[in-house]
Amino acid sequence: MKKPYIFTLSHLAVDFACFNILFALLLPALPDGNGGTLFLLYNLLAFGLQAPIGAFIDSRPRLRAIGPCLGGVVTALGLAAAYLGRAFVPGPVFPVLGMTVAALGNAVFHVCVGSIVLTESGGALSPAGLFNCAGALGVGFGTYFGTGIPAVSVPAALVVIVLASLALWTLRRDELREVKPATDAEPLPGWALALLCAAMVLHGLGGSWMPEPPLNGALTLLPPIMICLGRLSGGVLGDAAGRRSAVLMMAVSAPLVILSGATPWPALVGTLLFWTIVPLFQLTALSALPDSPGFAFGLTKLCLLAGTFLSSLAAPSEYDRRWIVGAAALVAAALTLLATGKNKKKETIK
Repeated sequence: MKKPYIFTLSHLAVDFACFNILFALLLPALPDGNGGTLFLLYNLLAFGLQAPIGAFIDSRPRLRAIGPCLGGVVTALGLAAAYLGRAFVPGPVFPVLGMTVAALGNAVFHVCVGSIVLTESGGALSPAGLFNCAGALGVGFGTYFGTGIPAVSVPAALVVIVLASLALWTLRRDELREVKPATDAEPLPGWALALLCAAMVLHGLGGSWMPEPPLNGALTLLPPIMICLGRLSGGVLGDAAGRRSAVLMMAVSAPLVILSGATPWPALVGTLLFWTIVPLFQLTALSALPDSPGFAFGLTKLCLLAGTFLSSLAAPSEYDRRWIVGAAALVAAALTLLATGKNKKKETIK
């Protein structure tokens, strides 16, 4: 029973450590203070590598048992290098090195733990929702505290990631045994997987351009908290009311985002609803690739990264972004419904 909570808290610790490197150590060390290119490199390493790492782990399933702890340790080493190396070499050298190492640890941790969660979920969405929700908190806290009080945040992050790595090590080997995915859903055909990938790319684009309400101080933590609650509720409600409920909630986010304007609450509620779909994305990808859970999990991250990359190619106005995000939510919802139309758990679809 302790395993899901160790995985969830470790997810928070890994992302908290990585974003402390980015905002507390790397960004202040850059001469111009602009880390756009290096942030892109971090995303490519942390998310773009999850699919190939997942495929490698799938071909050597015994490695999956040590992957969670290995990812945590490598992330801790990256944070330590970025933090302690500045005392010997001023400038961005060690923060860039630490970011690179931590991003690799992040990728290994995510794909190993994510694939374990998916294969042991029995087709339920809530385990994936629980695991995914913590990442948003790690990103939010790492950004907020890393920017505001780095002298406290970075040492705290180092302690937390070391403790998380030790907790992952305590999991017995038989607790991380290879489990065949168990689901009563029908297998997903290739054309449906292609539609799902398109929906995930649109979701990544929409998530990158989500309206940013005018919030100050600790209130800036509200958007990541909404993302966390969205992923969690998408899993819980998806199991309780049927998988289509997660799709419906994302579709309902469209008018809220479009009408948000300068008012923060519609945008925050829209953010929560927009992210409910993530557990369904991952479980549906697994149903298409049941013998490749690592690659299936990594594929979802790769598609979301592709959407994020597309968002970096243009700079629309805030007004235009709201309409684009709303349209992306509706089209992604429609594509997901088409993709999962024959991928149902009969006892949960009403």
